[in-house]
Amino acid sequence: MRRIYLLLAALIGISAMATAQSNLGSLAGKVIDETTKKPIEFATVTIEGGGGTKKTKYSDKDGEFEFTAIPAGNYNVSISYTGYGKSITNDIPVKGDNKITNRSFTLTTKSLGVVYITDKVQLIDPDDPTQKTLKNINKQGTQNINALAGSQRGVDSRGGGTPNIAGSRSENTAYYIDGVRVTGISLPANAIENLEVITSGTPASYGDFTGGAISATTKAPTKQWIRFFEYRTSSPFYGYLDNSHHNEMTSFISGPILLRDKGNRDREKILIGFTNSIRAAYSLDGGLPAVDMYKVKDAKMKEIESTPVRPNALGSLVPAGEFLRKSDLEKTDYRVNASGYNVSTSGNFNYQPNNNINVKLGYIYNFFNQNNWNSYASLLNTANNSVSQGYRTVTYLQFTQMFNKKEDTAKAKLEAAITKGVKISDAYYTVRVSYERNFSETFDPNNGKDFFKYGYVGKFKTYNAPAYTNVRKG
Repeated sequence: MRRIYLLLAALIGISAMATAQSNLGSLAGKVIDETTKKPIEFATVTIEGGGGTKKTKYSDKDGEFEFTAIPAGNYNVSISYTGYGKSITNDIPVKGDNKITNRSFTLTTKSLGVVYITDKVQLIDPDDPTQKTLKNINKQGTQNINALAGSQRGVDSRGGGTPNIAGSRSENTAYYIDGVRVTGISLPANAIENLEVITSGTPASYGDFTGGAISATTKAPTKQWIRFFEYRTSSPFYGYLDNSHHNEMTSFISGPILLRDKGNRDREKILIGFTNSIRAAYSLDGGLPAVDMYKVKDAKMKEIESTPVRPNALGSLVPAGEFLRKSDLEKTDYRVNASGYNVSTSGNFNYQPNNNINVKLGYIYNFFNQNNWNSYASLLNTANNSVSQGYRTVTYLQFTQMFNKKEDTAKAKLEAAITKGVKISDAYYTVRVSYERNFSETFDPNNGKDFFKYGYVGKFKTYNAPAYTNVRKG
């Protein structure tokens, strides 16, 4: 018996830790008559989205309803009632971390047709102005996650690096992807459903850090196939508008692998679905300078390489570079040998055998290769700029079980009428296991990974010559 108690305690502890940063939220609302402003009870409320999630409930005597423990993402809400026109509101964002999204809905008797409404994007949460949400990331001027976060008040991200939030050091900034703590976000922009920036008053559920947090929610599988491809280039504008030669390709695909009740429009749901996003980018110079840059002309460089030292007036040998003149230099439009590329992919598989169980397997992989520009070597030694490369991989498995009542039916509607005023909150638990590995290295472009070449400068041949000094005796 004692072992059973210990096992239960361990499971409860795991669940508590796993739900600390939950990717589930709630959507609540109230249905009212547009003319009388009175609540409408027993209105049929159906939500659809968030990876094929589809649920139906009825509003209570106060016209209120709430869907709990639903995956974060955008939802379409359909509301209907006899004698009223049907209302459909699209793209209502639901945040994770057990947050509740509230909306008010109105029905009218003036028209029995369907009224379509697009939810207004609330960049600042009215309940907590320290939290900002960004949507449509792939339509922003930049797709660098840190730079996007830096566009918010109280966030400083210079050069797209890890931002300082509310004056804290960059190492105090935390990153989350679908509730999983990671060391950085390198997701393709078209894989992100929404991006949340927390600048202060960080909830305790986010863990042990004193700065702010950047939390990304990835897109969930869709019931219809979605394919997206985009290519961006600045190469045609080289020489007068943009000298970076930036080229970027992104793609996104989402759809069902297996459907449940296929063909039944009202009951068709995703049993197994997936999403995958790929991004590949190359830049001749990813950090164009704001000042004029120079390098030694190629002809002069060959001369110096053939004769690296020359005698001075005293007969001593000095580096040939000491005799450079301005006429030996030429202006460049970019930093020489500072090119780099990176490739990233991310996605997830969702398995939902019923309305109360969801299993999610997510993955992220990023690889980069970058030539490191050095101002000290910019004139004579750019060919030997060091190279950095590395990768990051993240995988996570999440199991969620909800203890909800069965979906509302006519019988449930009757029971709700009999038990007015009695409310039972839904319960759920989440168990998540994640793994992350980061690796990076910097090496010489000529020596590569041959460790025995480092520190070896070659063989030297010694020449001896007699030296004479005139010595006079006093």
